[in-house]
Amino acid sequence: MSDELLLHAQGLNKQFGAVVAAQDVNLRVKTGERVSLIGSNGAGKTTFVNMITGYVRADSGSIWLGGTDIGRMNPRQITRMGVARSFQIPQLYPSMTVLENMLVALACHENRLSTWLPAATSARVSRADEVLSRFNLLKHRDRLVSELPGGLRKLIDIALAMTGAPRLLLLDEPTSGVAQKKNFP
Repeated sequence: MSDELLLHAQGLNKQFGAVVAAQDVNLRVKTGERVSLIGSNGAGKTTFVNMITGYVRADSGSIWLGGTDIGRMNPRQITRMGVARSFQIPQLYPSMTVLENMLVALACHENRLSTWLPAATSARVSRADEVLSRFNLLKHRDRLVSELPGGLRKLIDIALAMTGAPRLLLLDEPTSGVAQKKNFP
């Protein structure tokens, strides 16, 4: 682990009307460090992730990625800075195959998604297969997402987040709704 500070959130506050979703949240994450946020439903974990990734703007406080203030950037800008996330409910295209979902993510990451250009280049297919293999999902690459159980969809959502080799990966409840594998004699 490095001593380099990757993420520094200081004094984050967020209210939705009368509901206080985050109050004076402070967090420091060093490069290579793994951190978990634990709390009950409604404790503000997703709000925190949404503030870091630009989906929700903090009412006050600051968010720094490395030496850059990202607190007022939009999600696309923050993604380009190397921040990726998964979602509580996987954000996938159910009528597309796993591979097609990966290709769209790769094309978006490269800022080359277009109605005029194919998403399926040999380089992207190769990169998609590499990421799918890393997550033991290669055998599902040609299946429609709508055919897959929730646990696999969650894993695919995480794989999509990894297509850009992020500096910071935020997983929002990655195991919620995922069945535990049981070994029976």
